[in-house]
Amino acid sequence: MIFGSPAWHGAGHLASVGLVAQPRYTVSPLSESTWAPFAALVERNNGVFGGCWCMGFHPEGAGRDSTPEVNRGRKLERVRAGTAHAALVLDGDDCVGWCQFGGPDELPRIKSRAAYERGRTNSPDWRIACCYVGKGHRRQGWRPRHWPVR
Repeated sequence: MIFGSPAWHGAGHLASVGLVAQPRYTVSPLSESTWAPFAALVERNNGVFGGCWCMGFHPEGAGRDSTPEVNRGRKLERVRAGTAHAALVLDGDDCVGWCQFGGPDELPRIKSRAAYERGRTNSPDWRIACCYVGKGHRRQGWRPRHWPVR
């Protein structure tokens, strides 16, 4: 089959023969409208990292003086204020993972900060602080459905 020939139908044709995966996941920003699926994922996974609710990198942190309930409330406050940023991975209406990002002022509590800042002359515009994939969705990778599993 030749690209551009009448028999070539682009990605639709590749999908029909199992060479291109059909989109299953969508990505949406964390917001009040996506809070419920985000919260459901966190709750299904024990508050994530022991109840952190992805607050550990924010200025207020998720230390010994906070509980999962406090962290949940703080995260929701940040979402409502527009000071919590994350890309949520959705499978339909179900949140299966996320990646938190934000500027250094929003996420100042990073691990190995001294090593991170060594030799830096300026701050980055943003950083990725936390990525999480829910149980049951990890290590799935991608392969065309007709390729054998090795």
